Amino acid sequence: MTEKRSELPLVAVVSDGVLPGERRVLNAPAVDARVLAKLAGAQGTSVLALTVTHAGEVPSLITGRWGTLCEVEAPPEAPHSIALRGISRARIVKCKGAESAPKVEVSFDPTLGAPASERSTLDALRLIVNVAASGAIRDDEREGSLDAALLATARALLPREILLDFVAVTAADAPARIASLLAAQAGARLGAQELEALVRKAAGPEEMPASLRAQLYAQVVEIERRLDVFDPSVPYEEGDDAVRLTRKLQQAGLPKSVRELVKSRLKSMKLSRHDSSDYATQVRNLELTAKLHWHPTPRPPVDLGRVREALDRAHHGMQKSKRRIEEWVSVRALGGEARSTVLCLAGPPGTGKTTIARAIAEALGRPFGRVAVGGMHDECELRGHRMSFHAAAPGRIIEEVARSGAMDPVLLLDEIDKIGTDTSRSPSAALMEILDPEQHTHFQDNFLSLPYDLSRVLFLCTANEIDKVRGPLRDRLEVIEIEGYSSGEKCAIARAHLLPNIAKELGLTSEPPASDAVLLDLIEGYTREGGVRSLRRALSALLRDRAFALARSGVREGDPQPPQGALTIEDTRRVLGAPRASIKSVPSELPVGASVGLSVSGDGGSPLLIEAGRLPASKPGGELSLTGHLGDVMRESARTALSHLRLYASAYGHESADVSGDWFVHVPEAAVPKDGPSAGVALFVAMLSALDGVAAPADVAMTGELSLHGAVLAVGGVRAKCLAAERAAMRKVLVPKGCEADVPEGLSCEVVVIERARHAVEALWPERAKEKRP
Repeated sequence: MTEKRSELPLVAVVSDGVLPGERRVLNAPAVDARVLAKLAGAQGTSVLALTVTHAGEVPSLITGRWGTLCEVEAPPEAPHSIALRGISRARIVKCKGAESAPKVEVSFDPTLGAPASERSTLDALRLIVNVAASGAIRDDEREGSLDAALLATARALLPREILLDFVAVTAADAPARIASLLAAQAGARLGAQELEALVRKAAGPEEMPASLRAQLYAQVVEIERRLDVFDPSVPYEEGDDAVRLTRKLQQAGLPKSVRELVKSRLKSMKLSRHDSSDYATQVRNLELTAKLHWHPTPRPPVDLGRVREALDRAHHGMQKSKRRIEEWVSVRALGGEARSTVLCLAGPPGTGKTTIARAIAEALGRPFGRVAVGGMHDECELRGHRMSFHAAAPGRIIEEVARSGAMDPVLLLDEIDKIGTDTSRSPSAALMEILDPEQHTHFQDNFLSLPYDLSRVLFLCTANEIDKVRGPLRDRLEVIEIEGYSSGEKCAIARAHLLPNIAKELGLTSEPPASDAVLLDLIEGYTREGGVRSLRRALSALLRDRAFALARSGVREGDPQPPQGALTIEDTRRVLGAPRASIKSVPSELPVGASVGLSVSGDGGSPLLIEAGRLPASKPGGELSLTGHLGDVMRESARTALSHLRLYASAYGHESADVSGDWFVHVPEAAVPKDGPSAGVALFVAMLSALDGVAAPADVAMTGELSLHGAVLAVGGVRAKCLAAERAAMRKVLVPKGCEADVPEGLSCEVVVIERARHAVEALWPERAKEKRP
């Protein structure tokens, strides 16, 4: 297509120019007075209108820019002004003349001013959609002029102030600019459409549902907050707390019952002296009332795929725990009867309980808040102080809800097992009200002194030892066990999460590769935990050594860094020293009368060495001595194991007289209290080893409760115990038949399921498998 060039007078318009197809009347100071005088009475003259930010841009800074070809029309009634009608766009090739009367040589396509047909407009819209999807324009789309169609499309979709910027854009770049502008406005357009749909439903003839009423009212309250809508009849003076709080409370959307109480408090505050402590307390109370959200925020439907994606991004493995969380979220999304159940994540430190809670909040699109209740000894920390109390303050629950900026945040009650248990001002008693669905719909904070609905708050709890939570409070919780990671899972977590995050924190542009051998050496030789906190500290020490070496070599922030070499076992020994946590907490060979049990605590599972011995009876019938800080239940397990051995002595190749005598049972680490029934099988094996004079294998650990007649019963914490056996390099683990479903997958040690005491004997001493035993 032939390009046409013309020389035209220039009209520089400050700030607001002329669009093709529109008529504008311009006067000073938007246009230089000398230019206005020169064009007065020049009807029909063609000029080029160019938008500039200030007159200093002319003539030196305008070459190559786009303006609007205009025609001067009949003079308007207003004096010292001109009327211009935009025709099409034109590009400035050269600027000539002085600042007072410049002329420009322009190039333009005569088809640019042609009216846009319906077909060309559809082509332009299609082009915009393609650009929005791919971010580029194909070569075949660059051919031919869609300029007029693009202008028509933009005029229908975009406001005028944005179109002025569009005039100065080339035709090839126009679709991308329009697509980006439309994308930026998509959120506002969608919100306006949703609000319009709500209003149409509310104006319908049928009765408005309660859910629709709450959703619409929440939108109205948010609009009032953003637009700062208030009663104009209330006079305003700078520094007047009463007027400031009145306006805030007007925008809070308070329920009718609350509104009357707040009015009386405002009146009381106005009558108080400004220098009194009561006045300051009343101001804080009203500010809290205005800050709280009294109506639920509309939320999008729960996306279970997004929930799973957030959990997988935050944690590796733990498929059973993730599935249970998904089920719990699904029930809440459906509004089922269990929607008020409070989830409690129980497990050893460092297993990611808090991270799971954050992932749930992220997946649900809700704000996240955390209240550390560990160590609380006063219910006022949860319920707040009464306003008559000096330096009164709200409770942590209401304070965190107000800080979240929503009525339905995800609120994490951290370390619930470490909360104080005082009988006089017990915070756990206050928690029972907060977590009870029958009571928390009208929760009343002592400081707020107004009923507030906590039923929409999504409460989550964490605990290290769920058994330490009081029974009535425990009854309100749905417990999900987070029992730690296997060595393989820790290796995967170290590569996928720990190493990249630590490298970024330390300023390294890349993380060093680490083999399984190095990671297993760190896990087994320097850490002994169910979680990964100690592993993170060990990896941080290794990467800090790399960062220190780079800094000493002169590398600074922004400089290119050489590739990181692989971590080696020599690096771990040089930086961390000799292994501090032995991979075995038991001897490589057991003496006669010893066995390896398994225990679980708030720090995860661990091997438990049990020792037994027999001496001639010091008195008729003999006696049983138990040492090692054992609890009542474990003492009963030892008596049961000995009684079973006496009852069935012949089945184990002994006479009843052989079993008589004084028995001694000791569990090392006497300073650590130990209790529970799960050591029954290990106690029996230690006594049988002492009776036979044959040592048990040191690489076989066991757990399970033993009945009087030799049945092995199910116990808790089997996953954590199996992981502890793996960390202790056990070859075989004996678990009760009833706990088979709790055994983690991918263990490096063999798992043997036992139902009777004889199965344990056969697993330990295979050569005795043919003997008849109970």
